[in-house]
Amino acid sequence: MDSSFLLPSELDLELLDYELYPDRIDLQVISTASSTCCPVCGHLSHKIHSCYHRIIHDLPASGRRVRLQLQVRKYFCKNTDCPRLIFTERFVTGLASYARRFDRLNQVLTGMGLESGGNPSTRQARYFSVKVSASTVLRLIKKCNMPSITAPKIIGVDDCRAAVAGV
Repeated sequence: MDSSFLLPSELDLELLDYELYPDRIDLQVISTASSTCCPVCGHLSHKIHSCYHRIIHDLPASGRRVRLQLQVRKYFCKNTDCPRLIFTERFVTGLASYARRFDRLNQVLTGMGLESGGNPSTRQARYFSVKVSASTVLRLIKKCNMPSITAPKIIGVDDCRAAVAGV
């Protein structure tokens, strides 16, 4: 199976197995990176400590939810001066630390939330086979970078009339 259309292209992931269900697609995925840098000291490490699985949600495909079971590796830090002895591999783009959704799904949910708010976005997301709560959508809206609005220093007479008239 060609996994290029299911997996984010900016991440080095390899599809190990998949299961199709009527409402979702489960993908078992592993990172193809052979080494990673310590998040504290920045030293490169190749020595694997252990592995664990993370469940990550992605954009839907063919009307089904996509759920990745990502096998994440833990590494030993080779730097003896580093306070972090063991660390988890980080992904540079597309997936933040501790995240349960890919950035591309968060961007879609944030856009929906900015357009229509929390509860309507939850209802819209159901049509796209995405399960999300209204509080999650509102949390994503609060995190997004909004341009700052500067208040005008001088308001003319015409501006006041337009505001009162509703024009």
